[in-house]
Amino acid sequence: MKDEEKAILDMYGSPDIRTDLFSVKQACRLTGMSRAILIKLEEAGFLKPREKSENTGYRYYDTFNIFKILQYKRFRLAGLSQNEIFEFYKEGNDSIERTLEKLFLQQKILEKSIELLSIRTSKDKHYSFSFYDFDEMTCLVKKEVIHNLEEANIVGYNLSAEALSRGFMPQVSEEMWAENMGMEGMVKGNMERQIKVYQPIDPDIPDEADKNGVEVVPPCHTFSILMYGLENDAEIVHPYKLLLDEIERRRKVGF
Repeated sequence: MKDEEKAILDMYGSPDIRTDLFSVKQACRLTGMSRAILIKLEEAGFLKPREKSENTGYRYYDTFNIFKILQYKRFRLAGLSQNEIFEFYKEGNDSIERTLEKLFLQQKILEKSIELLSIRTSKDKHYSFSFYDFDEMTCLVKKEVIHNLEEANIVGYNLSAEALSRGFMPQVSEEMWAENMGMEGMVKGNMERQIKVYQPIDPDIPDEADKNGVEVVPPCHTFSILMYGLENDAEIVHPYKLLLDEIERRRKVGF
């Protein structure tokens, strides 16, 4: 904050700099923020009006103020909390890595949500191919032999219920996923297979908690098919064949 204030004072020392001032009403209109929020930002020490009348209490903001408010608004829209934004401005470069980590997480959640919603609104297909980088994850894991899609859904539901009942906090950035053993057999129509289901959970697990079934999954780079709207076993075989066919096609032309 001190470096920022010094830079502003140095720039205001130039005779060529404009010194336009804006009232609270104008600042609210220009930034889309309410007066109450501007006052809270000032009380928190984040925002300092360029001028404040001692007689009337009227506040006047300069161009630096306006764009700082807009930067605050941008970070809030990106998913950062108010305290995280204040910390970023207070600590400067020391908190950039933490800020970026938070923004990358929001980006990942947004991209996955866009992909899923795009499939749901598509009238032509119920799948999409994509590369996806999994970070290291802590998961509650369960192996089961299943014979149909309904059994797979039951395994997933029960694992989620178990995670919650044992006090594990699900990861908001990652959804449950399953590893199918022997995908070639599925393509040929043999629906009996072993699956390994992963429920991502918060890695901060109390020492006294039962860690049975909890695994740390290493980071990996994957090529995957995201499916939506599958209703029966006949449909689930088809996308797996699509995935294998797509992998083979890309091998020939280069990923």
